[in-house]
Amino acid sequence: MNPFRTLSNFNQLAQQAKMLQNNPAQIGKILFDKGRIGQEHYDAIKDMKSPAQIGEYLMNKGVLDQPTVNQLAGMIR
Repeated sequence: MNPFRTLSNFNQLAQQAKMLQNNPAQIGKILFDKGRIGQEHYDAIKDMKSPAQIGEYLMNKGVLDQPTVNQLAGMIR
């Protein structure tokens, strides 16, 4: 295992978590960029400011499951 790669991955994750803390609306962009949601769902959530609202929408639409929503919530706490 390359410790520099692990450190780089950790730093990237920490930067994303900080960005989400400062601007939860970026959740949709990250999910869209990673291919987890399509354009329709991205358009529906891109202006939502509440992580709970975003998570609830995505769960109700069957896009994300509860463990994934919990993981995202943990990143922005």
